[in-house]
Amino acid sequence: IFARAEVAVITKTDLLPYVPFDMASVREQISSLNPNGTICETSSLKGDGIDGWVGLLNSRLEAKRQRQE
Repeated sequence: IFARAEVAVITKTDLLPYVPFDMASVREQISSLNPNGTICETSSLKGDGIDGWVGLLNSRLEAKRQRQE
């Protein structure tokens, strides 16, 4: 499943200072499964990464609509 995923969304990044989570290791592992995949890091609390995530969704939706025409 993960090797075929085009996008990985890592949420709650605002909690990183408070939990034992190695973001660099996770990025490396995700990239090893799919080197062409996209990683989005988001925090709803702070709003970090939300614009990028929404932009990615919008661009993928637009591309899909164009393919259907």
